[in-house]
Amino acid sequence: MWRWWLVILLLTLSACRSSPPRWKQVGEGIPPQAGMTSVAVAPGNPYVVYAAAYALGGLYRSEDAGDSWALKASGLEDVTVYSIAVHPQDWERVAVGATDGAYLTRDGGGSWVKLRGLPDTFAYAAAFAPDGEKLYIGTEGAGVYACNPDEALCQEDGLAGKTVLSLAVTPDGVALAGTGGEGVWVKGGDWHPARAPFDRGFVTQMAVAEDGSVYALKDYRAYASQDGGTTWRRVSPEGGRFLSLGVNPHRPGEIYLGTGGGEVLFTRDGGRSWQILTGELHRAEITCIAVSADSTLYLGTHWGGLYRLKNGELAVMGVGKPVVTSLARHPHQPHHLYAGTLHGVYESRDGGLRWELITGKVGRIYVYAVALAPRCPLVQEPTDEAWIYVGAHDGIYVSRDGGRSWHWATGDLGAITVFNITPHPRDPCTIYAGNWGNNILLTTDGGQTWAPIHHGLETLSVHSFAIAPWDSQTLFAGTVEAVYKSTDGGNSWRPVQAGMREKLTTFALLARADGTVYAGTTDGVYVSRDKGETWGLSGLEGMTVTALAFGPEGSDVIYAGTEHHGLYRSADGGKRWEPWGDEFRHASIYAILIGEEGVWVGGEGGLFWNEN
Repeated sequence: MWRWWLVILLLTLSACRSSPPRWKQVGEGIPPQAGMTSVAVAPGNPYVVYAAAYALGGLYRSEDAGDSWALKASGLEDVTVYSIAVHPQDWERVAVGATDGAYLTRDGGGSWVKLRGLPDTFAYAAAFAPDGEKLYIGTEGAGVYACNPDEALCQEDGLAGKTVLSLAVTPDGVALAGTGGEGVWVKGGDWHPARAPFDRGFVTQMAVAEDGSVYALKDYRAYASQDGGTTWRRVSPEGGRFLSLGVNPHRPGEIYLGTGGGEVLFTRDGGRSWQILTGELHRAEITCIAVSADSTLYLGTHWGGLYRLKNGELAVMGVGKPVVTSLARHPHQPHHLYAGTLHGVYESRDGGLRWELITGKVGRIYVYAVALAPRCPLVQEPTDEAWIYVGAHDGIYVSRDGGRSWHWATGDLGAITVFNITPHPRDPCTIYAGNWGNNILLTTDGGQTWAPIHHGLETLSVHSFAIAPWDSQTLFAGTVEAVYKSTDGGNSWRPVQAGMREKLTTFALLARADGTVYAGTTDGVYVSRDKGETWGLSGLEGMTVTALAFGPEGSDVIYAGTEHHGLYRSADGGKRWEPWGDEFRHASIYAILIGEEGVWVGGEGGLFWNEN
């Protein structure tokens, strides 16, 4: 009998050891971040503002002109919102276009219902008629639908087969549709194309003023029409490339344009003269603009969050959640941690409790990777600070003084996207950087100069990278198609994908000294026991694995971060996996950092910590 009690006791202890831990959210000082898709001010009430973030269920509402925000996504939890249309007379009634159609609320976002009759496809645009009795929805590949808001029912209205990116309706009820490649179409009974040059091109945004003027952003230039879209004239400055358009509906001729470099230009005379209103959003891509009657601007950025510009003062809005994309530790000072985010690098000097931005002088950069390495002795510097390397959406930045100053190290290569940075374990002057377009960049002088190494990777982009612990000349590169291996320091490469499903993107790579290699892919975790030559599925099949990390040294623990499925842990080298944290069970995890003090996990929702 005692044997049965012993079995029960052992099973109980085993269950206790494997129960998911409770995580503590840390990261004070890292603000909310979001990629913004749309923002709209309610007609007739400048205090009510709606904003959509590029995230599942990312629809927010403010009732105090942006001072505070509330998430309004009951019924939108599983979709991304692309467009917002507020009813012209009732700002509690709002329609949004989303990833699987369009939705409607009658209570200011308290609850949402899906519009019936629409195809199950992207709805990029939404616009109410002036009386609010008709709602137009623009879709991907299915044209325009006209909907009855009272019945939440839609039917085809025209432009079948076309992708509609923007919509506008003039005060006298003329509807206009901006398409993806075929210019603007105008509804005068039936839909017909506008005159040249608006019979072609990508028309991404449109706006209407109360005097009937229509404004459109076509192929990165702004145009205006005073006759309902029949004829157009260019109003944007020569040579400009603009991502967003905003118009004060109550002040005809007051136009705002947002750039990919964080500048906002404005005119009050319909485009005859332009001025730079602000350049404070340096390097931020301004993707959407909404203008209230008092000329307050709401500026949505590409992963940099939402800002309000009022009376010359720029303020960040509390929309979205903190998003941590990468984590690193100082090689000599373990309590100094670094977090890459959607608008820069933050540093903590107290083990992750409080954080400060250290890349503010660079501007708002979308950070994919952060790594630290000892000082390269080939470069004479007055400090022995560890050097910080940052991979961002526009290249590599290097700081040799602890983040006080930065150098854009790849400026001569243009604005390349760098996904990962891997310092050589024994040579502080050698750094590898996987990127989009140039595959792998290599520096052997501590980041002063960079050069691509291809030799078999000419058409690929490298999302992950690893140096073999058993031989520093053996390298692994995870690409959009397969895992590649080099045994001569990157001089030549070959695919090693025996046992893997074809056309897998590999976002994470880990290698052990015994020759075991792990790959986090778009179809789970794969493992190789023969130095990357052959592979087998280790687990998490069907999930996209975005991060991998070994547990404490000497253990068989492995952590895997996933896209939209949270964090997983294996205690036996990848044979079995279990969810490891209810706090972020449905979130995306992008970074995992293991230390003596515990485990840090970064992703959607910010930064979390747990003791080992």
